[in-house]
Amino acid sequence: MKQKKKPLIGILGRYEKDDEKNPIFCTWEEIRIAVVQKGGIPILLLPNQEIFTVEKSTLSVLEKKELGQLVHLCDGILFPGGSKWYEFEEWIYQFALKEGIPILGICLGMQMMVKMDLSPKQVTKDPTVLNHSFLNHHQKAIPYVHDVFIHKGTLLEKIASSSKIKVNSRHRYHVPKVSHLQISAIAPDGIIEAVEGNGPSFILGVQWHPESMLSYDVVSSKIFERFMKEALSFSSKKKIKNND
Repeated sequence: MKQKKKPLIGILGRYEKDDEKNPIFCTWEEIRIAVVQKGGIPILLLPNQEIFTVEKSTLSVLEKKELGQLVHLCDGILFPGGSKWYEFEEWIYQFALKEGIPILGICLGMQMMVKMDLSPKQVTKDPTVLNHSFLNHHQKAIPYVHDVFIHKGTLLEKIASSSKIKVNSRHRYHVPKVSHLQISAIAPDGIIEAVEGNGPSFILGVQWHPESMLSYDVVSSKIFERFMKEALSFSSKKKIKNND
């Protein structure tokens, strides 16, 4: 019996510290499980530059070449939540955009996408601002925190088959504006909850955490299922291109 092909999903490693305060790069288990459950093969994408001892590092030509070789293996790229992102993943994001690789950004991952979308005149290193509204967006371990209103005609609306959904929420910061990316959903207080690309490639960022909702939320499952479908389609196109 022929085995069903699975897309290779690159997951950006996130900086954390272990119990002894040693720096580590890792992925959240919910992210890994979500990729596996929805039919993908997860691989961890790690920095190949020095990031702990210098305030600002610039990727060398060789480092960019090495990252390019790594990303070329992937059929989809997932930028997960966390507390900080680094230069190497900004480069990976731009490279994935250029190559048309499907992209899914979650929480911090979405915020990084918006930062890369803004022009240098519009943004400094970090475009996020603290949440100040009637809605508390930082509520951990609560299945549904608030509604999200999805704009008509967007990719997210097609995935959700709805103009209104409920989501979890555990972020203290948000992005107040975008440039070329399209805003596809907002919270009741007007905070941007989802963004997407305007071209043919799959580019979607959400401010909530669908990976934590797979066991009880249909839309969260649909998001990952669509991402895997797009990654598998990209894999097939890549194979045809490589055989030309």
